[in-house]
Amino acid sequence: MSNMTSAAAIEIATNFAGELKKTSARLDAAFEYPHAEMQALKQCGLGLAPVPAQYGGWGMGYTDMVEIIRLLGTGNMSISQLYSTSHTICIQEFNALLPPATAERILSRIGNEKLLIGNATAERNAKDAMSFQTNFTPTPDGKGVLVNGEKFFCTGSPSADLLYMLGICEGGFAMALLDAKS
Repeated sequence: MSNMTSAAAIEIATNFAGELKKTSARLDAAFEYPHAEMQALKQCGLGLAPVPAQYGGWGMGYTDMVEIIRLLGTGNMSISQLYSTSHTICIQEFNALLPPATAERILSRIGNEKLLIGNATAERNAKDAMSFQTNFTPTPDGKGVLVNGEKFFCTGSPSADLLYMLGICEGGFAMALLDAKS
């Protein structure tokens, strides 16, 4: 269980946003990915804010998460966008949609290892944002999936520990969480 308070989390976000302001304009002008800033995001602990406390996170509610995302945006809009759409929303989806044992396994790993999630959902030739050509096929041993498809945009992938991917499995909508470093 976490003992992080809302006030302490907001203070961390405020201080971190101040640090992000120092490099944001330079990074944008040079079209550079914020590698060091993303490592600093992991180290300051904000990746734990949306993770439920019982899984090693801070367990911040929606109001606090919106404020953290807003504060990050005052420092670096790209990092705020990555944090909100790739990391925070994915954690909320896992907590809400996965069977409890699966959610516990995944969210505990994210909380205990302080992992960040990147988003690999966009497909170039899809007819709309929710039409996927990427297929997931369970491996014969049932311990994994084979991914067959092409994603053309992966928000946050250079600094992500895990990649959240959407596709089709056995004819239905599916999501996968892949180790970004393999």
